[in-house]
Amino acid sequence: MARVRELMSKQIVAVSKNASLGSAIKLMRRAHVSVLPVLEGTTLSGLIGMEEAEREQERWGNERKLSELRLRLLFAEELDEPERVAKLMVTNKISRLPVVNNAIEMKCVGIISSTEIARSHKKKIL
Repeated sequence: MARVRELMSKQIVAVSKNASLGSAIKLMRRAHVSVLPVLEGTTLSGLIGMEEAEREQERWGNERKLSELRLRLLFAEELDEPERVAKLMVTNKISRLPVVNNAIEMKCVGIISSTEIARSHKKKIL
């Protein structure tokens, strides 16, 4: 059975927790992603989605730091089964999750998308 580490992308588009809302939104637009992991070094601090970032931007402006916001801490672990991650994505209405090495160290090692999970299921069916 496949694990998340076999399906994830190791090319992570992420943002520092010291970045501003404005820069996070620009990065999401430029990279064509709807969710960004927020990192402190290589450690996952949270997750920010485009809708959430735009709401906060309207409220606080472009210069508000991500570290000043209350971020969601959603993630997958390398050894998770894709089915568990798919349920987490559906429940939280997101299409990408950062992948950490484990829930203790929280080192961000990749990103997994609903597309990658769907591809793995398609291979099982065929």
